[in-house]
Amino acid sequence: MDPPGAKLVKEKWGDRVLLIGVLADREQLAKRLFDRKVSIDEQEQRLQSYDQERVALSECDLIIHNSEGQLRTAEKVIDYIREGITRTARK
Repeated sequence: MDPPGAKLVKEKWGDRVLLIGVLADREQLAKRLFDRKVSIDEQEQRLQSYDQERVALSECDLIIHNSEGQLRTAEKVIDYIREGITRTARK
């Protein structure tokens, strides 16, 4: 979801919504885009919007750092959140 959409959802639903952002540093983003064989134009566009996206993360309730050293931790956090959502949906 883009930042304006996330803001609208949060305004409408308040604390019933948990905004989660995922952050990787600029170098990791560049490497991942290159490794995925994303076009040069799209790579440049994503890297140009990096600072704006990072500022938008300040609106998030939770930020998951998606770096090489934190990958396992990020996966665990996401699994816990999924488990909580599943349990809540069953009630």
